[in-house]
Amino acid sequence: MQPDVTKVGGISEERRIGWMAQENGVRFIPHGWNTAVGLAADLHLSSAFASTDLVAIDQAAYDLVTAAAGLPGSRGEGLGAGVDKFREITGIDGTVAMRYAEARALGTRSYELKTIE
Repeated sequence: MQPDVTKVGGISEERRIGWMAQENGVRFIPHGWNTAVGLAADLHLSSAFASTDLVAIDQAAYDLVTAAAGLPGSRGEGLGAGVDKFREITGIDGTVAMRYAEARALGTRSYELKTIE
């Protein structure tokens, strides 16, 4: 479950969502990368729940960006679906930090992505 503190009604509401996720065995991974304040709040909430795996959310985001075509007007414009945009744009292997974190038991790169319609 990836709630965004800026969209679910604030810190108290996201904390309540986190408790419900924890009680039902669902991983709680706050996702608020839209503003610095939202990101700070989500990171603080992440640290309060044992089920949070920030390595998994990084890997999922990386995989979703790679799977999608580059957006018009972005630095990824013209890069097709399946192209590692991070590597193409920066020349850097974006999985290095995730592999490092996983090797040190800070989380896992495996995840299950569920689509809600």
